[in-house]
Amino acid sequence: MTIDSMTAIAAVAIMALGSAFQAAAGIGLALFVVPVLALIGPPYIPGPMLLAGTVLAAMTAWRERYALDCAGLRLSLAGLLIGTAVGAVALKAIQR
Repeated sequence: MTIDSMTAIAAVAIMALGSAFQAAAGIGLALFVVPVLALIGPPYIPGPMLLAGTVLAAMTAWRERYALDCAGLRLSLAGLLIGTAVGAVALKAIQR
């Protein structure tokens, strides 16, 4: 599937607007941008949205790095690792 330049420019503009709203208000990237991008074209979902969300979260964490709760972050990351492992095992068991 080819993507024409006007569609790509529109998608980038929508992503920029949604990212700015997300950074300012804390909501907007997935809630507002995904439905509009789905109307523009399916290739823009989910890959570009996941990348944009990850980059935006990393930039926000860097900006607010002095306000991070390191103990809470460690606990959250431990839960993420355990939950990922449990989910992978469950998916593997379901596929059999």
